[in-house]
Amino acid sequence: MDASAFAVLAAVTAVAGIAKGLTGFGAALIMTPLFALVVAPAQAAMLTVLLHGLTAWQGIRACRRRVAWRKVAVLAAIALCAHQLALLGLGRVEPHLLRRGIGTLVLLMGVMALLGLRIRHGGGAVATGLAGVASGVFTALGGLGGPPVVYYFSGQGTIDASVRANLLAYFMLLFAGASLGLLAQGRLDLPTVRAGALLVPFFCAGAVAGEALFARLPSAVFARVVQLALITIGAFSVLG
Repeated sequence: MDASAFAVLAAVTAVAGIAKGLTGFGAALIMTPLFALVVAPAQAAMLTVLLHGLTAWQGIRACRRRVAWRKVAVLAAIALCAHQLALLGLGRVEPHLLRRGIGTLVLLMGVMALLGLRIRHGGGAVATGLAGVASGVFTALGGLGGPPVVYYFSGQGTIDASVRANLLAYFMLLFAGASLGLLAQGRLDLPTVRAGALLVPFFCAGAVAGEALFARLPSAVFARVVQLALITIGAFSVLG
């Protein structure tokens, strides 16, 4: 990999880190398609998972007391199983059409959240199962796993700092598990691991900047940022 290609990857990684630090999700969606402009799509996907796995710990310490750990662990376990199964079945479907269909659903979620229309639920088995499966499958399709989980947690109350804490914990577990899965399957080659290790400081620096922005945002403004992020992710997926 030449210096110019690495510079592009580093810049994308830093921006993705800001998104993660600010909202708790969205980094994978930024990374996967933009990485694929520089490296092979398969390597782009593995780099995205690996970077999240290597930096999974970041941001959790400050907000760990806000995390509903039992609920997050169950959700992540369901999503990880769905993610692995989805990876096996992706070759049998047209990924671009499926991605656009999912993007339409995400866009609808964002518009409904912006209008204050949310499906209230108590976080029971059905809601948890649906959110976990949707997030796992959406993650396999290129980083769209955040919106179902955002909608799941916001459906139990307001969009506040606890939603961000649960998202950080959830993706910590999901991507750490996915990274171990790639390692066990022998799909992580040395160039990808080396590139991932070199990009970690850029991801961490971006996340720190995003956390600093989050600390200055009132809860109402944070809720609006999350709603607009959902709409942006959905629109990008539909038009991309």
